[in-house]
Amino acid sequence: MKFSLVIAVLIFSGSLAFAQEKGELSFKNYPVQEIYKGKPATAKPLGARARKFKTRIKLGAKEGPNFAGHYTIVLWGCGSDCSGVAIVDAKTGQVFIDPELLEITTKVSQDSPKIQFRLNSSLLVVEGYRSYGKISQPSAIGKWYYNWEDNRLKLIRAFKR
Repeated sequence: MKFSLVIAVLIFSGSLAFAQEKGELSFKNYPVQEIYKGKPATAKPLGARARKFKTRIKLGAKEGPNFAGHYTIVLWGCGSDCSGVAIVDAKTGQVFIDPELLEITTKVSQDSPKIQFRLNSSLLVVEGYRSYGKISQPSAIGKWYYNWEDNRLKLIRAFKR
């Protein structure tokens, strides 16, 4: 009995060490230095896609930062279980529409949110179908982890099915 307990503890310890070595993907591992508390700047949608959704982007930006300290993630509907995505800098009003993340569509029977983010973290997690490049070319279903750095999303890890 004691031997089994020792083996279980060793296996558990080894799996924890592996997870730490590999680098856990959690919001706390991608902290931001400061949280913007000022009045959000008016969104400045430039570019064809941003102008197409300028009303929704401007309204969403007024709500203030909800991501990476001073950015606002704005989502809008684009069909059944589909969301368009823009990121607005609350300090400057600059609008970012990343070609890696134009639209997100929920996978069948998905209970969890298809996009997860925090005000105090630069980590963005997307799960479901992700459309990129040209909207007509959806990617495979999966889960993508991005870090918002230098005003762009940098892919950290992807799990495609």
